[in-house]
Amino acid sequence: MRKLSGLLVALVLITSGCSLNLSGGPRNSTGAGTVRLAPSERKLPLVLHGTTLDGLPLSTNRLDGILVINAWASWCQTCAAEWPALQDVAASHLQIQFLGLNESDTKASALKFLKDHPSRYEHIFDPHNEVLGSVPSLQSLAIPTTLVLDKKHRIAARIMGQVKADNLNTILDDLSAE
Repeated sequence: MRKLSGLLVALVLITSGCSLNLSGGPRNSTGAGTVRLAPSERKLPLVLHGTTLDGLPLSTNRLDGILVINAWASWCQTCAAEWPALQDVAASHLQIQFLGLNESDTKASALKFLKDHPSRYEHIFDPHNEVLGSVPSLQSLAIPTTLVLDKKHRIAARIMGQVKADNLNTILDDLSAE
């Protein structure tokens, strides 16, 4: 019965456009949604390194200020559904850096997705989930997952599931005022 329950959960996640991260990391006690951290709760700056879909090296330590990192995949229906909101928020917050993190995908599929869904920012190609998986204190259970880093690049918020523009705008406005 337990195996059947696990199989059903995996099937629901797959058909809804989500992916399990089987890294065994801690999970958000609420399962999905937004978790915000007060400045006193934020840990050390997060530095991610990778290669863009164009083949260029990219590190978050070369980006200044508030940073939004969105983990996505071309096959993820929820990722496609949230795409317009992310692009709209990026367009209305030009002072804030955005970075895509393409996970569990092929380069050809990711590039086709970006051709069909234009983006205003760079994307790290992470086919084996090594970039976000390297953060011991944050193991994403599913994509899409969006991290919002404060001006010191400490994790200030995590959104699991589809980003809503009003929610992300509020987080960014609050961080900009800090």
